[in-house]
Amino acid sequence: MTDLPEDDDKRLKRQAFNEIIALKAENQVRKRKALAAWQAQYHSLDDEARARVDEELRKKCDEIAAQFGKPQPYRKP
Repeated sequence: MTDLPEDDDKRLKRQAFNEIIALKAENQVRKRKALAAWQAQYHSLDDEARARVDEELRKKCDEIAAQFGKPQPYRKP
């Protein structure tokens, strides 16, 4: 019986794809942990400190929104 040569290109592509998927999963876990830590810290603040954080966050969100302009509804052509 003759062994068929393994398609090295397909194997390398599959391996690279699997590595990317693993990195993505690790990144998602890291982000979830960071968010949970931030939420725990936020909830431990008193009302006054939480209001200051909310105000700073609102300012940052407004700055980002200003970069994109006023939202407009999608109009079908």
